Amino acid sequence: MAFYSFASRLLSIIPTGEEVVVVEDDNNKETNEGDFEEDKPPEALIIQFDQLIVDEAIDLKCPICLQVLDHPTQCSNGHTYCFTCIQRAIRNNPQCPTCRVPLPPSGLRSAPLVAQQVKELRVYCKYHFKSQSGKWIVDPDGCNHITQSQFREQHEGDCTYRFLMCRYLACSKLYRKSDLLEHEKNCLFKNELCQFCHAEFSVSDIDNHEENCIEAPVKCEHCKNIVLRREFKEHLDACTEYVVSCDMKDEGCQWTGKRSDLIQHISESLPIHYSLLYKNTQKKISNLETLLKQKDDIIRDLENTSSPYDVEINWSVTEFNFGQTYIQSDKFQYSDFCFFVGIHTNQPGDSLGIVLFVEGLKDKVISTRFKISVVNSKDDNKTISKVFKQIYSSTGGFGDQRFMPQSVINTRDGFLHNGTLLVKVQIKIKHTQFD
Repeated sequence: MAFYSFASRLLSIIPTGEEVVVVEDDNNKETNEGDFEEDKPPEALIIQFDQLIVDEAIDLKCPICLQVLDHPTQCSNGHTYCFTCIQRAIRNNPQCPTCRVPLPPSGLRSAPLVAQQVKELRVYCKYHFKSQSGKWIVDPDGCNHITQSQFREQHEGDCTYRFLMCRYLACSKLYRKSDLLEHEKNCLFKNELCQFCHAEFSVSDIDNHEENCIEAPVKCEHCKNIVLRREFKEHLDACTEYVVSCDMKDEGCQWTGKRSDLIQHISESLPIHYSLLYKNTQKKISNLETLLKQKDDIIRDLENTSSPYDVEINWSVTEFNFGQTYIQSDKFQYSDFCFFVGIHTNQPGDSLGIVLFVEGLKDKVISTRFKISVVNSKDDNKTISKVFKQIYSSTGGFGDQRFMPQSVINTRDGFLHNGTLLVKVQIKIKHTQFD
């Protein structure tokens, strides 16, 4: 409980506004004015109120936290405590810690006479001290003013010994109020006005800015006129002395000269320009004809190399074995018809038969081209493929009952991979007619 009361009366050494006070650096050494590094912002320290007191104040100390009373509060018998201390003390045990009289929160009373005595305590200005090696000691160069506690903050707000930060951000060093004005007059980071745009810049940046300021005057090396840098590009686009090329440069005219002579050149060179235009136009036409021919050749090659099939189905026959005499794929829809693939094992000659079936023809006849492949997972060049051209006029199937020998359907030869046989079917319906 004493901790809370004690902490509530610790005085921050960084008051409001721009005021900054002495702090301690990373090495716990005394920090002098102006010594703070820009990349290490100072860490605020705090000073205990009791240390500022000039005269001993034993009768004005809280018996709980042993510090000078903060907002003196008393019981009915006049025993006085810090408001925060007694409030916490009676939270679990509602009686006066001194006389044990019952003391609920409603029984707490302010002690105005004691509070006035605290206000009248004589105290030092906090700038009488400085931090050194983690402790507060008397600063021989600090403020020696003594005042009553109630007037301390008013004095410190105007104290000439307080520390303030240089107003130039690039500097940001600390100086006593009495020395700050002189420092800012000569600060290396003092702002200066650009002589062209009148904007403020630090001393270290002003030269670089003025070399690139858009309001700075620039001399045109062609016509020798003076223009603002922000208008220089527009000036070059109109400068009569600027060296330009002929408007027909892309057509082959090699003339260059002052912009003021360009119109005369164009007027005198009309026949030459017409001749250049004609020759270049003929060349462009020839190039376009070549490009069109190349385009036609590409289209023709794409047509020749494009797939002759419209649909491709990959069927993974898992856990394939010859104990199954017939295996059927799932049905799939293509165009207006339903297709599926059937595999027959133990065909004549120990062969594997594969057939493509169709359903839903009704009164239609379809002409098809299809390709059946059994994929070799080890070597694609060993994949077995066969192409069929068939006319389906009724529900049924076409294929090859001796599509491939059963003896090669194993893992060693590459047609079985993890017990799976991969069958690929590609189909194209060439045309459909009614029966």
